[in-house]
Amino acid sequence: MLNISNNSHFYGELTLNKSSLIESSSNPIEDKVNWLFVRIENHLYSFVYKIENPLIAQYGIPFKISMKFTMYEAVKAIVTYNHSYEVFRGNEFIGSVIILRK
Repeated sequence: MLNISNNSHFYGELTLNKSSLIESSSNPIEDKVNWLFVRIENHLYSFVYKIENPLIAQYGIPFKISMKFTMYEAVKAIVTYNHSYEVFRGNEFIGSVIILRK
């Protein structure tokens, strides 16, 4: 299983909309799921993330994350830095991520 505590592949800014599966009064740090999908060139790639400053993370506002991909070699060959990508929780569109750097 992929573990974000080991070296991250990328750093970015994640903007999440609240999933329909999450309680309305919660914040991103309270979500137990940190495994999402990003669409790059019409393919979905799974990644785990860690919120860099969890106390200030809010839905609808970009927050800094570290990311680790399951298919890192494929992603690093096609990712464009400072580009916004769609993010999904399963089939549900829930936001966007800008990959800033390695």
